[in-house]
Amino acid sequence: MMLSNAAVYVRRILVDTQASSCLTQQLVLLIASIRKDII
Repeated sequence: MMLSNAAVYVRRILVDTQASSCLTQQLVLLIASIRKDII
């Protein structure tokens, strides 16, 4: 029981990190495009 709970927890963390890295990538692209507009 504990093992399956741990697996679910780890999977949730992995999904969260993937989503946050994707968001970070989009944020970086957005900032880059804004910077191009300013320059």
